[in-house]
Amino acid sequence: MTSLLQDNNSMTNASITGTPLESQARSILASSIHSIPSTTTSSSSSIYYYPRAYNSTDVNGVVDSTTLLLAARTLSKLGRSDLSWEFLRTLFCAQSSNGFLPKLVYLNHTNNDKQEFEGAAWKDFIGIYPGPKMFGDTASEEDAIQQSLDTETKVWSSNTIMATPHHATSILEIFYLSNQTSEDVDNLSIFYSKLQKWHTFMHQQVISDCSDGRDANYTFPCIVIRHPLETEIDMASPLWESALMNVTKIVNEKKWISGISIPKEVKDSFDYPGDDIYNSYLYLLQCLNNEGNNNATSQSNTNYTNHDVFYSRCPFGMLDVGFSAALAKADTDMLMIGQILSDKNHLTRPTMDEMASTKTRSNRSLDMLNALWYDEKQSFFNRLVTLTETDYGWYSSNTTTSLEASIAYNFFSMIDPMLNSSFVAKMSMQLLQRSGKLSFNCGDYPLWSVGGCKGSSPIIPLVNYRVSTGLIRNGELGLGDYTSNGLLNLICGLPNSDESNLKNC
Repeated sequence: MTSLLQDNNSMTNASITGTPLESQARSILASSIHSIPSTTTSSSSSIYYYPRAYNSTDVNGVVDSTTLLLAARTLSKLGRSDLSWEFLRTLFCAQSSNGFLPKLVYLNHTNNDKQEFEGAAWKDFIGIYPGPKMFGDTASEEDAIQQSLDTETKVWSSNTIMATPHHATSILEIFYLSNQTSEDVDNLSIFYSKLQKWHTFMHQQVISDCSDGRDANYTFPCIVIRHPLETEIDMASPLWESALMNVTKIVNEKKWISGISIPKEVKDSFDYPGDDIYNSYLYLLQCLNNEGNNNATSQSNTNYTNHDVFYSRCPFGMLDVGFSAALAKADTDMLMIGQILSDKNHLTRPTMDEMASTKTRSNRSLDMLNALWYDEKQSFFNRLVTLTETDYGWYSSNTTTSLEASIAYNFFSMIDPMLNSSFVAKMSMQLLQRSGKLSFNCGDYPLWSVGGCKGSSPIIPLVNYRVSTGLIRNGELGLGDYTSNGLLNLICGLPNSDESNLKNC
């Protein structure tokens, strides 16, 4: 284990073929890998490995689930599946007993002898990220601070904000890209058990006792999203003004003030939405934390199914295209992982009943995604729970309304091959149109995060990656390559044309 980081030169070895840009990307990835000990020993079981922001010591100890999963997949592709599995162990160390997986994990290792610590501090913000103090703890703040003075690493998390569920998909891809040795199979099995708990949490606590769009037995919608952090949508997206309207109303009427100083790094971020929206973001974050601690004795045991009570205190709920698509694909990939373990006759292979249950979950999550299709506009849209305030100051609802925001995140629906190919054809047309509200063929380079081709809009690498990958999976090879190559041309400062000479970038 001590040689894991010493072997990073294998990722930057000149013998690995690729463009200069790819070589530089490998170098950045290798430089970002960091480790924090969990005890004062040097045993292999007591080291956390994770990717941190490149050349930034300010965010040391902050583990973002999306970043880690993408980095782990890349490492396996580069022949370093050993590090990929270690990355995953770091991410899953914050899994709650009920299966919950957080968006953010914080690692703090303190050396009492030297009176110094490494990793995340108990602060409201760490760089652009909300810090562990923002999420509090079931213990008092004094107790939480005292915990950080122990000699072993403390693991905190965004304990009321769950991760977007790409985990099963990433783990399956990591296994496919590995050498598939017996050790890789064992690791796949270990994480399959953890994934089962995560998916059970999703289906039994988050989207239970609710309608998936086709189930007439329940009228309350399967909300899924309770805070913007649980999506991959940038905070500057025009969607949030409408989506957070109930929260903004409370903030304005109560003249609510967070009492938290927003650091310059956050306000300088490309997706800072302005003070009004960000205050709504902070209000909802504190509300969820307070509500979670009032109803839980451990991380994320909040009663998700007590809908009216919960949303009367934190009035926001949304069905998100990207989250729903990620869950649908992850449920499908859970079937594949189970099949691999069965084919390998592994000791932890799933039973027939477990496979049948996974299939049922997969069908249900796919129904949830398809229910977000809006045929009139020929697009997938997020849906907002239409919470109505009662005479007693409570919020209650059994309906949703479509958020017809022209944003590139709507294309995340294509993360997996779609059963209805007409959906793909109709949405692909939007990527080719240069005018109209739902047009996305804007500017010289794809893909604008906001459609309509008016003014300007940021081009976000993660969005291009998700959309181009989805297009290719759905048979739109030319459009997928155009989207990914356009981003690479932009990064390299090359014209977006066939003569861009991208291979030498």
